[in-house]
Amino acid sequence: MFNSDKYHWTQDNAKEEGWSILEECLEKQGMKIEDNGSSIYISQRMGKRMVGYDLNLRIVVKKPKDTPESPASDTSAENKEKSKAQRTEYAIEYTSVSEEKDLEETPVKAVFLNSLKEMEKALLSRTEKKTAAKLEKVVIPKVDRLAKTEVYKKLFITKIPKEQIRQFMFKPEIVRMWSNGSISATTSPPFSLRHQALSLDNLSISDLCTTCTGTISNTGASSRAQSPPEPFSLKITFTQKDHGQTAIEIFSDNLPSNCSDRLTYLFKALYFSQIQGVLSVPITEG
Repeated sequence: MFNSDKYHWTQDNAKEEGWSILEECLEKQGMKIEDNGSSIYISQRMGKRMVGYDLNLRIVVKKPKDTPESPASDTSAENKEKSKAQRTEYAIEYTSVSEEKDLEETPVKAVFLNSLKEMEKALLSRTEKKTAAKLEKVVIPKVDRLAKTEVYKKLFITKIPKEQIRQFMFKPEIVRMWSNGSISATTSPPFSLRHQALSLDNLSISDLCTTCTGTISNTGASSRAQSPPEPFSLKITFTQKDHGQTAIEIFSDNLPSNCSDRLTYLFKALYFSQIQGVLSVPITEG
């Protein structure tokens, strides 16, 4: 993840440890949880650490038995029916950007929310003791200005409608929120999204595609040898697919040579990773 001097962005998987803490908290209240595809992670942005999660689970509450069992007279089927009757299940879908009012009112709501807070507190407390050396550090590679250009084409997939992901990527108010101000966004023409490593200027947004002029900085070059970044055209097309998925195609016919890997990395680090971490919207390579 993009993490120059711990200042910008990291995201670390904390599913195993977070789930164990959540399980322990709920067991103290006589409840069990069953996972149905959850994720828990710890993000660091602008020097601040936070716990994020996208939970899809069931809370199981066992009822006390009112009458003694009669093993001799109960069949296997009868035992199964009694076991079902002696437990109540509550399906819960809840993320780190959800509000408490969004969660359905059930007998387990208060206990679940309190357990979440305990999990967040415990995770942050435990991970503070871990050294920064254990976090993956990625340095943006140095790129010198080249006269030649190349064609760039990259496909990404997300599981939300195209209009929604287009707003997440380009609407100034939303960009400022998930980037915590690390990407500046203008609200009047000419529209632009600017970061010290990647700038998208003269943005033109339509139902068919978004076009702009991109520039990649020569981060890491010596001040004497450093030259102005070479601009290139970008076309970002959003195509609605089956099952609510959207294909995001990023295309340029004049990207400076040897910049393809760098441009892919910057979109993933500056945009897609932060959107996933803050808004819980995964975006993967197609």
